[in-house]
Amino acid sequence: MDLDKIPHRCVNSVSFSVFSTEELLRQGVLEVTCAETFDIVGHPTKGGLHDALLGPSDRDEVCATCGLGFTHCPGHIGYIKMPLLVFSPVFVRTLYQLVRGSCLSCHRLLSPPVACQVTLAQLQVLQYGAVAAVQELQDVANEILVGDDDRAKLRGGTTIGSALERRIEQCVASVVDGAGDAAEARRAADVKNVVECRQRIVKTFIREHLMGAPRKCPHCGELRRAMSLHNNSRFVYTSKIRPVVKPPISSASLRCQVAGMPCLL
Repeated sequence: MDLDKIPHRCVNSVSFSVFSTEELLRQGVLEVTCAETFDIVGHPTKGGLHDALLGPSDRDEVCATCGLGFTHCPGHIGYIKMPLLVFSPVFVRTLYQLVRGSCLSCHRLLSPPVACQVTLAQLQVLQYGAVAAVQELQDVANEILVGDDDRAKLRGGTTIGSALERRIEQCVASVVDGAGDAAEARRAADVKNVVECRQRIVKTFIREHLMGAPRKCPHCGELRRAMSLHNNSRFVYTSKIRPVVKPPISSASLRCQVAGMPCLL
């Protein structure tokens, strides 16, 4: 038997994402509305987390959606409608890092514009698997920014920022032009070293420019309020306690206090 002629399928890549609201409503077979999972006799409640529409919960049961048994039923999607907006426990840490590194006055990231510009370009070239271009972009930024004065000018948007932007665009354009087929290049870029490089860039940006953001916004000059994450469920803003200003004491009251006598004013 010729093994090459046997029908088969090969997996080229695997990616993970989340369902949108429309996809959940379209694919969901049940809206979970009952807080009780089982009734008093131990049977799954209608509209609960173990409803038969979601799949059999026992070996002797049959799925009410697909009709398959416990072994062959893949399970089906259910959803719960929330009355208020809530934080997803999967993304609450990332959301906290983004909000903490943002200005609540002008709604921009507190990181320097050059850091955002270089990081976005590095992530863009990684979509084509150009790991070497990541360090090249960093070298371009270090070459143009030769001192602290230049870095300060760049935050103000002078000609140094324009020069850096042109160099970055040229570097990204050379990577895109050399990639050929964009779709094929992006599929080939899903390898371990590219993924690790992308994760390292994102973690470095968050650690240095979001979690270590300055107290003063470089764009509008507004002071950043301190924020902390409590129980992975709520953001708490804190501010310094203002000292209590006591009213001034008159000289007559001061003499009465020193003498230990009641004073009538």
